[in-house]
Amino acid sequence: MSWRERVDELLYEGESVERTVDVGANRVYVTSHRVLAFFDEDAAGPNFRQVDRPNVEGVGAGSDSDWLRLARAVVWGGLGLASVVGGVLVEFGSFVSVPENLQSGAVGGTGGIVSLFADLVAALALVDEAIAVLGVLFLAVAAYHGYRYAESRERVVTVGVAGAEDVRLVVTGDPSAHASELRQALGESSTRHA
Repeated sequence: MSWRERVDELLYEGESVERTVDVGANRVYVTSHRVLAFFDEDAAGPNFRQVDRPNVEGVGAGSDSDWLRLARAVVWGGLGLASVVGGVLVEFGSFVSVPENLQSGAVGGTGGIVSLFADLVAALALVDEAIAVLGVLFLAVAAYHGYRYAESRERVVTVGVAGAEDVRLVVTGDPSAHASELRQALGESSTRHA
């Protein structure tokens, strides 16, 4: 038998359970003195947290996610888009051209220089294609970070705690319904957003 079923053993003398609220896979007991939160047993981290009722600042509903992943997705996406557009629109080979008097062979002994210019133009023509391919790779990295960001989003009910870390209860459904029920159990009307 787990502690969530033996909550009576955790109560202080004179303390009683006023209400039990299931918040997703979590269970919260609102007592006369404290809020006792038992977390999803399959989740990583602690199994239990308690907060004295005077330290409860409010209950909120929202979502948490890894904002750093989103920032990375935006940066890599911007680099990728700029690289693809730059690689497609700009022809680096057009920046270098062989002078007309050298093309016609009017100046003697310039065959080597003309050949060098032709090779340079061909090499620069590959640069714009390489930049476009690099841009596609950047877009792939952006897509990866965007996927990881979407995967990291969690719906949470948060119990605000004065002077300490808030209690986060991860839920699968609509967090606002769970938050509303927990607010009613605490006898409060104020809302707080996670």
